[in-house]
Amino acid sequence: MSHSKVPSPESALSRAAGWSLDRRTLIGSGLAAGAAGLILGSGGSPAFGANNTLPLWDAIVVGSGASGLGAARKIADGGRNVLILEGRDRIGGRMWTDTTTMSIPFERGAELIHGAPDGPRRPSTWDLVEAEGIQTHRQVNVHARMYQSRPWINVYDWEATHFPEGAPSFLDGVPETLPGESALDWLNRIGVPRTNYPIALAAPEVDGEQFDKTPAEWIRPTLIELLDYQDLTGPTGDVNGDHRVIGGYKQVLLPLIDNISIEFNRKVRTVTYTSKGVEVETSRGVYRAKTIVMAVPGAVLANDDIAFNPPLPSARVAELKKIKPESVFKGIMEFEQPILPVGEGLPPTPYPWDVLATMDHNPPSLWNASVGTPGYTLSLIHI
Repeated sequence: MSHSKVPSPESALSRAAGWSLDRRTLIGSGLAAGAAGLILGSGGSPAFGANNTLPLWDAIVVGSGASGLGAARKIADGGRNVLILEGRDRIGGRMWTDTTTMSIPFERGAELIHGAPDGPRRPSTWDLVEAEGIQTHRQVNVHARMYQSRPWINVYDWEATHFPEGAPSFLDGVPETLPGESALDWLNRIGVPRTNYPIALAAPEVDGEQFDKTPAEWIRPTLIELLDYQDLTGPTGDVNGDHRVIGGYKQVLLPLIDNISIEFNRKVRTVTYTSKGVEVETSRGVYRAKTIVMAVPGAVLANDDIAFNPPLPSARVAELKKIKPESVFKGIMEFEQPILPVGEGLPPTPYPWDVLATMDHNPPSLWNASVGTPGYTLSLIHI
């Protein structure tokens, strides 16, 4: 029996895999509220203040990550002059294409476009991809298993929602969670051991916290939803998926800075608000503008790396202090030939593959970053 019924796994599989939390629409939608009141300037060059020494920009954008570039692009397209101040020597922030280390460009940071160009969750990133004629590869061969001894399951099949040891039954409904209870403790308490996790249930551990750290209330809705899919088999009909940019994500960013002024290696130290706008003190000089867009990571503000005069509201600072950055490891290896052949005594490894995840490992995922690259005969793998 094969199905493509609604509801699709958009809510269960995609949310469980963390896809709903990704930054799908950063590019082209990141104009901050602080820039909404910009006064029209006279073109692409800044005016000068009364002392005729420091240029007065319509807007300064601090940070050239995806959101900063998207904001600057919108400001410039609206006829205002804008300056980007970047603390590093490159654009992109967490989008960082390395074009020199390996045989082909690869991503040290963000890897994927989430959502198909013709799907219901089309990200605005596709506008740039299509305008520039950039080639992409959709990841469709995404396979997972809970243990090495089990067969691989394609996450776009309903089988990824199935409980391998049988679906649990709750006469009075799925039990509520307790205050402060972890997902691991809750699942064990209600009789769902790790050996009986569906792939879609375990998926949040791939990109997020392990279940001993994950709040139980985050996982309960997913478990409830998965119970409705136990009689479905075959492809889910999910038309969204993830896409890699062949040749590097940087190609998508470059059009955003076309004809926009940007200063690199300018670490912002102080932002001072005046009656005429803002003054921004950096590691290499002072800049003036009518308004400012802060597009820096929240952790930068949480660590007080930038001083504000007058200070930010105490309530906002308190919220920023709640940000807890996590360390992420990404290993990149290049092999002379395709890897992971069929192992003796193990379930066959699907090939070609885009992602392989064995849930009892940490890190659990291998990403094939070379599938779809024309003329490339080696194998570039991310861990």
